[in-house]
Amino acid sequence: VELQDRLVTRWFWQEPFNPDSPKQMLTYIRAQGDKPGKNKDTKEDSADRETLIRLARTGNPFYQINLDYRAVKKVDSTYAVPTMRRVDREIAEGREPRIHPIVTFRPSMGRLSYVSPNITNVVADKDNRKNLAGGFRKCIVAAPGCRLLEVDYAGIEPHEVGWFMRDPTYLRLARLGSHGFVASHVLKR
Repeated sequence: VELQDRLVTRWFWQEPFNPDSPKQMLTYIRAQGDKPGKNKDTKEDSADRETLIRLARTGNPFYQINLDYRAVKKVDSTYAVPTMRRVDREIAEGREPRIHPIVTFRPSMGRLSYVSPNITNVVADKDNRKNLAGGFRKCIVAAPGCRLLEVDYAGIEPHEVGWFMRDPTYLRLARLGSHGFVASHVLKR
């Protein structure tokens, strides 16, 4: 056996960068000379959302691009893809391409829930701030001649407690909202 120095050309397949990979994001953060965040539970280095928000302030545009990518992917995988699967299934079965969620009381607290598809999590634009999920919500419209209903039992748990206690004063407070009551008490109004 003889030891030789030789120039060798090697070929390899470099996998593309995966912005969802915490390991690859940590490698990028360290390569930029930035300080990664810390996981609150394990105390190990982290590339979580809070870390990326902090690092976006450094002026490196990649961190904000990664945050935007994650937001788009979340809306796509949570809302768009499941809804389109349902619409495609309706078309394949010869029905109108509409979704008709089924109302259930599946959670343990008896809250309303929806299945086929779950549209409970489709949020609105709050305080006129634009967000992707709120933008997706605007895509949900009623067919001509139909109505789109939005149902919410705001503060249902306090109402249930008041009903079981058979206390009219507590029921009134539940209807008014306990947060509003405490705020009015603090503000002496």
